[in-house]
Order: sequence, then structure tokens, then C-alpha cells
Amino acid sequence: MKMPLDLSEEEIMADENDLASAIAALDENGWNTERRYLRTSWNRMRFISATYREEILDVALSKLDEDVERQLLDISRRIRESWDNFPEHLRYRLSCWNEGISPYICLMLVIAHQTHWYNEFIIRKLLDQGQPLTSNLELLRVSTSLLSTTLTLGTIRDRLYDIHKEFLIEVILCGIPSASVLASALQEQHRTSQPFPPSISRAETVRMLSVLISHLDAAAHLDSSSARPGEANYNLCKKACKAFTKIVDRVLDPTPATESEITPMTADSDLELNLDVFTAPGLDVFEGMEFATGDDGSVDWGAMTQWTL
Repeated sequence: MKMPLDLSEEEIMADENDLASAIAALDENGWNTERRYLRTSWNRMRFISATYREEILDVALSKLDEDVERQLLDISRRIRESWDNFPEHLRYRLSCWNEGISPYICLMLVIAHQTHWYNEFIIRKLLDQGQPLTSNLELLRVSTSLLSTTLTLGTIRDRLYDIHKEFLIEVILCGIPSASVLASALQEQHRTSQPFPPSISRAETVRMLSVLISHLDAAAHLDSSSARPGEANYNLCKKACKAFTKIVDRVLDPTPATESEITPMTADSDLELNLDVFTAPGLDVFEGMEFATGDDGSVDWGAMTQWTL
């Protein structure tokens, strides 16, 4: 399949001469040069991200050997290069919320960012084979970026309903998996005293996890997520909230427990087991969820997509 050109609906439906002129005004990669935010802009970004996702899934179940590692690192390189090659106005930056840009556009910039870089997260999870997590700079870096960007939506979600709705989706799809990596790194650092890389702040990691915990606790209630006990969002948010809370409490409270005080609920090994649902690269979190189905029993994937604008 070929990517759609970065044209507006009016240009696509114009007569042959006007369409040719519009195509000629695009840059060499097919992007518009007028810093316009078009539906086709999002489609092109989604197309690129989905292509990488497909490549990753092609090798995700293979045994990690030198050939698979080389393939994954090559995909990772192309993910970074493609992001740098996106037009500047389509690359999310935190300042966009204060630049007079429509909140809907900022929301789409966030979604495009998260979708693209979640590919890198999957790759780094697949490559994480036995090395100390506290020294895995690339995995910690992409996890920090995904969680930080997710929490940004939480600070401005009151501006419009769609951000409130997308915030919960981003928490589940990107926030919980990336936070599980950072929480596991904190546990490891707590046990071994191995410091984080200089560019990763332990204090900031604890603060982000604490903020996420408060959002997860709120999301598990009926008034904010429309999820009741026994339903997918409720169960997932409550389980994640409980696991992250225990880890942060353990990390912040250095007082060692006596042998008689150690129970299955406080042992470090059990805290890790509570995160098992989040350890796979972005797929197992949906296990056990019931998706909306049509009259013929088919899943309505369109009702679940992030790309609803």
C-alpha cells in the first residue's frame, strides 16, 4: 500500500489541474509545506507507525538471537529517523498547549507521539534480556517519555471532554506498561543500590508514579471511567494502582521488615508478580477484557481506536 499524500479533502476532490498543482506544492516526501494540520497528516503518521508495528510483531515471537537483535535495532534506528523526518509542526512538544493551537490538534499530536514511540518501547522490552534494568538506558528513557506525556493529558484534561476520554485510553495503553518498567527499575535499585543513569532522575520517577497512582485510583471509579467492579477498566486500574502503590511505599520506606512481618503481600517477589500482566510488550494487558461486538459477533475495532478525530 502507498501512503496517502498530505492533501486536504478539497484538493483531493478538485479538478485535475488544481490537484496537480496541489501535489506539486508538496515536499519530496509528500508532506504539505504550509504547516497545515490535515486528516491525511494523521493518516500518514499512523501509516508509518503501523508499518513499524507490523515489522516488530513479525519477529516478536522469535527467539532472540543475533539476527533478530539486528533486525530490531534496525527498526529502532528507522523509527528515530522517521520521527526526525516528520514535519516539525507534526512532532509533539510540550509547549504546543500554550501556542494557541487547538486542543484537538494538541491531542492528536500526543496520540501520534505515543503511537510512534510505543514501537520503540516494544523493541526495548524485547531486547531486555537479563541485563540490570537500572542500566538499560534506552528502555528507561522511552518509558519515561511515554509516562510523562501520558500524565500531561491528566493536567489539561478538563479543557474538553475528548481529552478526558483519551487520557484513560493513554493510561491503559501507554501509561501502565511504561510505569511498570520504571517501577521495576525502582525495585531493583532499592534492592541493589545500583544508581540510575545520570539522565534518568529517580526522584522524578517516583513523582510520576505517584501522580499515576492518583489517576488510576480515580479512573477506577464509576464517575470517571464508567467502569463498575468486574469490568475491564475497573479491574485493570485497581490492580495497577495497588501494585504501584506497594512498590512506591516500599521504595520510600527504607525500614527493613522483620522476618515475622514479611508476608506474601509485602515480599518483593510478590510485588513483581503483581506486575506480570504488564510485562509483555503491550499485548497481554488486554487478556480477559470483553470488547464490544456486533450482531454477527465481530469485534468493533473502530469503536476502540485512538484515531477518532
